[in-house]
Amino acid sequence: MSGRRLVLGLGLSAILATSALVTACDKPASDPSSSAADGGLSALTSESKSNTKSQISAAAHAPAMSLQPVGQQTGDAVEIGLRAAAAKAAPDMQPEGPLGRAELAQGFHSGMLVSLKAGRCYAVVGFGSGVQDLDLQLLTPPNYDVISEQDQSDDNTPVIGRSPHPICPATTVDLPFKVDVFAEAGGGSVGVQLFSKAAQ
Repeated sequence: MSGRRLVLGLGLSAILATSALVTACDKPASDPSSSAADGGLSALTSESKSNTKSQISAAAHAPAMSLQPVGQQTGDAVEIGLRAAAAKAAPDMQPEGPLGRAELAQGFHSGMLVSLKAGRCYAVVGFGSGVQDLDLQLLTPPNYDVISEQDQSDDNTPVIGRSPHPICPATTVDLPFKVDVFAEAGGGSVGVQLFSKAAQ
């Protein structure tokens, strides 16, 4: 199976004891987006660790995104940008769950919970209208203080689980991960959508 596999153990007790690991399946070693899997927080400098800890703390206390119900369409710049980004990053997937929306000033976070299910593979796609650099992080339950995966780009269309390497949970239970969205440069209207397909 091609994609990232979240190795989560068999229950919350295992999650409390160990961090969620992300392994890249059939992924070239040179792929820069494999850094979270191959290096993790242990590979960061002291300054980067401090910055990452600060980011996670900010994400944990960030306001929740407003949720746009499935099927409701506004046709605004955020929706149009998300559709265009998803067509490239997750062309074989369908939207799952509501679209998360927020107004973010530069340097601010917002977030939403997404349920990742066994037997499916996922991508998380974001778009920022007026934002120059929008970042995404996928935070591990139950405390949401460990980064499972993060976007590696410096643009306004961040993606986690970009095709052909989606995120495929290796678990028998559905788990609520937290998607953190951060306006690193610029501010404006942002949207985040989970996409999925059946695992192969």
